[in-house]
Amino acid sequence: MPVGLNESVKEWASLATKQERYKRYIADKNRKQASFISLEGFNDIINGQAETALKGNSMDSGTKEEPQSEWRNMVSRETDTVENINGASSLFEVEQYFAEGTFDIYIYSSFDEMLLENVLTEMFHYGIGAQRSVGKGGFRLKGRGERFGGFRCPLNPDSFVALSNFVPGRDDPTDGFYKAFVKYPKVSYTENPEDSPFKKPILFLQAGSNFRVQPVKEMYGSCVENIALKDGAVSDRIIIGAYTIAIPCCLT
Repeated sequence: MPVGLNESVKEWASLATKQERYKRYIADKNRKQASFISLEGFNDIINGQAETALKGNSMDSGTKEEPQSEWRNMVSRETDTVENINGASSLFEVEQYFAEGTFDIYIYSSFDEMLLENVLTEMFHYGIGAQRSVGKGGFRLKGRGERFGGFRCPLNPDSFVALSNFVPGRDDPTDGFYKAFVKYPKVSYTENPEDSPFKKPILFLQAGSNFRVQPVKEMYGSCVENIALKDGAVSDRIIIGAYTIAIPCCLT
């Protein structure tokens, strides 16, 4: 005998039509593919109104341009060469997007506004990120900075949203929704031939991760130590501050 709906459920629940199921599929697909969201949409989401944010076209799946592929070779940490023990290489493909036009950035800083603007101008001129040595990560500031007015946080939050990639601390919450990825950071420069330009691979949680916790603290994350060599030995002077600002939200 095939298993069907419980009799008590049949009295009040009805099966969705094919058109309704298709609409739900498209809505879920758009939500999963969304990479960017407007400030208004984010405020709706942290207040438990995700459907409103989606219907209002505040979610964007990102740039519509095709990614540019680039082949790279993994360097062995033991031999500092691209050749493995068995003689095979470790080629892998990386997809890259190149932004055009203008866009807004938000920076959390304790610097004076004028000092922050001067620092950012210098940083963006020379480029930021691991690929700045080949001309990537360069920006130009347009106009003057404006002070951010803050988010429309709920009065009774039951969780938080991470605004940046982070490494959870030992006492950070674990019940939530998140994606993890491995980051392969590099040291900006080395002074000793015995030192490697690569730090150890680190497992991060992605920005936008959501965790249930009450009350919500201002920040979560940890300081990662012992990740690189200095003067031929593992050094505690090279660290990564893997923290995130926590934005209170309503998950239910």
